Amino acid sequence: MFLDDIRNYLAERENKKDAFREFKCDPNNLLEGLPFKVGPGAGENILLKEDTYVELGSPQTASCAFIVIINFPHLMDDGKITLIGPDIPEANGQALDFGQVLLIGGAHITDDQYKSLERAQFVGDQIEGFMIRTVPQKLWCRISKNVVQKGISFENIGRAYMHIFKTKFPLIEKIETIFVTSSREDVQDLEQIAKKVRGKYSKLFQKVMKERLEKIRSDCDNEWECDTCPDKPTCDEIEDMVQMSKKSSEK
Repeated sequence: MFLDDIRNYLAERENKKDAFREFKCDPNNLLEGLPFKVGPGAGENILLKEDTYVELGSPQTASCAFIVIINFPHLMDDGKITLIGPDIPEANGQALDFGQVLLIGGAHITDDQYKSLERAQFVGDQIEGFMIRTVPQKLWCRISKNVVQKGISFENIGRAYMHIFKTKFPLIEKIETIFVTSSREDVQDLEQIAKKVRGKYSKLFQKVMKERLEKIRSDCDNEWECDTCPDKPTCDEIEDMVQMSKKSSEK
């Protein structure tokens, strides 16, 4: 379902004849020829404004980032990178609206792995000259002047992402990356798909937590009432997590 939404979104942008580019890289040689370092410790914890070439998804612009799990990898094009809007070398000094989608394909990837995959998007410490500020459900990135001189682009950032994810999650069979820098409207339209994706996994999380709470209570053989039970804080914490997740999905 979500893959169809993404494909339709891309088709609409391609038909506009605006800046729409597709790159196909060799999924078996993702790091070959990259002009910057990739791996743990390769990135920068702090990138000052004066050393920044372009800023992506800052608080003054639209920002959206999410992953989609696809259990039918035969529907995917492994190593494909799509860019809608200006590339990094074309955006000197600008603060661009930014959308990022990672399509993660694997027949044996389960919904339980969604949270781990989602957190793995924040790879700022693993790509040279690419700093990510931690903002929930958004990416706020800075790219240094130094790596732009070396030749960084969304094509090779996409390759770096693919390498990082495939290395960390062996069950991934195929992966595609999508970057959007064209306009606030395009990023906001992408966010509508993101809300549906997050809504699904939020409901699954609530279901799992409720089942866990019910099991704890059904297995409880304490003689005292809940109000005097020493395990009450654990039950309350799980219940609070369910309520917080529910409020977040409704928002």
